[in-house]
Amino acid sequence: MADETTEARSSRKVREGIVISTKMDKTVVVAVVDRVRHRRYGKTLQRTNHLYAHDETNDANEGDRVRVVLHNQLPESTSIHFHGLELPNAMDGVPFVTQPPVKPGESFTYEFTVPNAGSHMYHSHHNAAKQVGLGLLGAFIVEPKEKAPHDAPDVDEVLILNDGAHGYTFNGKSFPATKPIVAKLGQTVRIRFMNEGMMIHPMHLHGMHMTVIAKDGWPVPAPWKCDTLNVAPGERWDAIVHCTNPGTWAFHCHILPHAESDHGMFGMVTALVVQK
Repeated sequence: MADETTEARSSRKVREGIVISTKMDKTVVVAVVDRVRHRRYGKTLQRTNHLYAHDETNDANEGDRVRVVLHNQLPESTSIHFHGLELPNAMDGVPFVTQPPVKPGESFTYEFTVPNAGSHMYHSHHNAAKQVGLGLLGAFIVEPKEKAPHDAPDVDEVLILNDGAHGYTFNGKSFPATKPIVAKLGQTVRIRFMNEGMMIHPMHLHGMHMTVIAKDGWPVPAPWKCDTLNVAPGERWDAIVHCTNPGTWAFHCHILPHAESDHGMFGMVTALVVQK
């Protein structure tokens, strides 16, 4: 990390195997490691390819210059693909297609001008069924130059869906450990669905409808209303909820074995809490 500026060093945060600056127009340093603190059980695990980056949402503005430095401390190769960003070919992060794999102990620098706005993702593109399933992923939100009314909601939430080695999860956690979405009566909530898993997940909200405003980062020409939105692997959907109905409302995948068992709700379940 010798090439980091003093400002970048002072602003970076360290959490469970990822070192990343809080300013996306500065250098971002990602250390992929093989030792993490398990969020649920609160103890250190020694396993291959664990990086719990689900809560790392990186914000950039359209036109920002970004440098991401990947240091691979895993016992196997990896890479980073910026899913949805229309980057130069050399920055696409696909081993054996656009770059060599980043081997254990090696580093690779991704540098680009942020192109298209919208809700995007980043994840491993090497042995991805394993690595992404174990958590080598995150959200990459690009704010547009020209703002629309829905770009300033009262609450803005990312919901990353996954179904890998840790089961059915939202942002790396399964119910009852999932974090509820909380808003006040009359507020507007923007939900950015991102499916990093290998299955479809129809997301169903109780009590209120959603208005779909964007698909894969691009505004839809005609927003529509629904209470169940199917999110396929790799897809991103943005939806607005106008919180008109107070209460604690179930919000879950409607493939029921992903959300219910004979012991009750589990897995891909959270709640939208609308407070009076």
